[in-house]
Amino acid sequence: TMTFDNTPQGMFMLSIAFSQSKYYVDNLSENVKRGIRQKLRRGEWPSLAPVGYINNPKTRNIQHDSEKAPLVRKAFELYATGDHTLYSLRQALADVGLRSLSGKPLPVSGVQKLLQNHIYYGMMRVKGELYSGCFEPIVRKDLFDEVQRVMAGRAKKQHKRKHEYPFI
Repeated sequence: TMTFDNTPQGMFMLSIAFSQSKYYVDNLSENVKRGIRQKLRRGEWPSLAPVGYINNPKTRNIQHDSEKAPLVRKAFELYATGDHTLYSLRQALADVGLRSLSGKPLPVSGVQKLLQNHIYYGMMRVKGELYSGCFEPIVRKDLFDEVQRVMAGRAKKQHKRKHEYPFI
């Protein structure tokens, strides 16, 4: 609602107004980050719930989704047997109805992320740090570790080069 003349004094006043706006936005950003860190320390999930959980607005935390949580547990159990690849597990999950939040079948990368997400055994990884969650986990820690072991065993082998080139 303010107007600024195209004079040195008007330009100076405009820069002051921009500086105040920038300060407000930066301060608001810091307050939000502080709130998210506090929520993580209390063990509460700070954003949209992953597949298998739903956001509970009363507790401001996540809880099991009665339809998807058993399917997520089944995905961990199936993959831990070593009989499934990510592709076959994706198809099995699509057949039983496990879908993403948008309603589409999970992509293969989504299945891999699901199997590697620490939140399913009660821990939250945010920016490389692990926080203990105060919500009920979907799978046990030993099942999660078994899935990680199977996944590591299926990783593509790194081929050794015959020749070492100095400029590659």
